[in-house]
Amino acid sequence: MFHSAACESLTPGASAGRWKISECIARGSFGGSVHIALDQRNGQLAAVKLVPLLLRQRSDRDGGGGGGAARALFHEAALMRQLHHPNIVGFLSVEIRNAHMCIFQELVPGGSVAALLQRFGALPEAMARCYARQALAGIEYLHKCRIAHRDLKASNMLVDAHSVLKLADFGTSVLLPDSSSLDSHSVSLTARTCAIPASGAVHGTPYFMAPEMLQRQAHGLAVDTWGFGGALLQMVSGAPPWSGAGVKSPAALLRHMRARDGAPPPLPPRASPPLRALLRACFRWDAAARPTAQQLRRHEFFCGGDSGADRCATAA
Repeated sequence: MFHSAACESLTPGASAGRWKISECIARGSFGGSVHIALDQRNGQLAAVKLVPLLLRQRSDRDGGGGGGAARALFHEAALMRQLHHPNIVGFLSVEIRNAHMCIFQELVPGGSVAALLQRFGALPEAMARCYARQALAGIEYLHKCRIAHRDLKASNMLVDAHSVLKLADFGTSVLLPDSSSLDSHSVSLTARTCAIPASGAVHGTPYFMAPEMLQRQAHGLAVDTWGFGGALLQMVSGAPPWSGAGVKSPAALLRHMRARDGAPPPLPPRASPPLRALLRACFRWDAAARPTAQQLRRHEFFCGGDSGADRCATAA
């Protein structure tokens, strides 16, 4: 639901309708902050993205494109309200208060997989398999809904107290048209919230972008296969793909990738053969040759891996 209200402070401890805002837990690339919120009717805790709309409008008038960022967040909220899956962060509501846009969503107390990597280092392959299996369940659901996430990485994969993984941050996601085949349908670079808009600026995370996105070409659901591979590689290595290349721009990264003649990023030397095969499939330069999320879920890497230390919560 979309609501508006008269001006009121949204500093920590202030109320926003039925919600009471608490401390900041993160700052986002969308120009705002993420806080914990308490529903004063029933005690439910939630995460809320706060974006100062007036600041964004001033930035837009000054040529900073802030209004576009605000529109992208409205788009994210509209997209999230359609999604209902245990491996997708749940949407609660979106409200406008004190010239702030507030997106309320499910609070995932365990934080991101990226935060786990910062604390504990690279994950054992068995644990990475558990998280990857759940991520693919969420990705397959998105693709059945004709949605390409387009920014898959460990920091956009949250884990709750029961080790259930949930995909988050749909700011660069796009709903594909209903026509044509989903496996081959392309997304125009001028599409709303496109990861690489016509201005040439890169929004998203280049280390996890498929070649067609770095080249600012039309692209489709296969970019999520590449992004998933990058997130899985990050889990088992502790670092994003290509991070050891020393490149400092998307253009330099693309040149580095081309210089490798389409070879995948370096893989951990101790990775099992099934894991290496899966990652190589995800990092195929030709988008049409990459497996779908459904096909990846049947890959040998995920077969026979539910015994002993490989057990974890599976929501789907």
